[in-house]
Amino acid sequence: MFQVITEPVRRMWYHVDANSGSFDTLYVGQLVKALTGSDGVAPLGSASGAADTTTEAVPFGVVTGVNLRSPLHSTTSNSIYITSASPHANTTERITGLGQYSFAGETAAMVEVALIDEHSILKGDIRNGGINTAITVGTVTTASTSGAGFACSAGLCDFTPVDAICSVYCRSGANQGIYRITSDASAVTKTTDLYFPYDIALGDTFVGVPMRTVGRSFVQTDTESLYLNAGASPATDYWVAEIIELHLETPGQEYALFRFNGVHFIVTRS
Repeated sequence: MFQVITEPVRRMWYHVDANSGSFDTLYVGQLVKALTGSDGVAPLGSASGAADTTTEAVPFGVVTGVNLRSPLHSTTSNSIYITSASPHANTTERITGLGQYSFAGETAAMVEVALIDEHSILKGDIRNGGINTAITVGTVTTASTSGAGFACSAGLCDFTPVDAICSVYCRSGANQGIYRITSDASAVTKTTDLYFPYDIALGDTFVGVPMRTVGRSFVQTDTESLYLNAGASPATDYWVAEIIELHLETPGQEYALFRFNGVHFIVTRS
């Protein structure tokens, strides 16, 4: 799920995309776009290519509400959702008079969107390929008396690491609570240029994510753009994000505070 935490937040109501009569489903907490060919707003989706140069989608906002009279809950997003349908056939399900495009008598499916730009700070949940799947915890199998790195049980990283743009966090052990950006390309053997302050022992536990603790990172969203995908490699398909804070302390509640890099608000990229 995503939230806009920069204040003040401007919110507007828009139609749910019904491109060529193919009606979409939108979820509260979802990143959306508003591109040519759409009848309103649609899921931002996953990035395609470096900095999404294939699709060149522009992040428009985050869904914060729907105009259903009786809200529906989705297990896909763990939130409220709305599915569009022909407004010609619907007269009672949806609330009207909500904004510029929702005057009395309008029966189309609509969502409230918190608008974003390159200055907006967002909170994004970090999940491993599923809204209810937490990132993997690895257990140290090769210790270190220098704090320069460690080897972990297979599966520490749910992604293929890239030097200098991924991070680890110590969940248990003498270094508990400490983050480090990693300087390796291994899912098992981790090294850091900034050493851990204390010895790393057998049985210590760590988690890893495909983003830095601060600054420019290459992140990916799932196909419905509901979370930051910890299972995606930062080497090929990604959004460019400026990480402000990384929070990996609580299992199943990991998240990042970030801004989309300004490149994503330029229509033509290379």
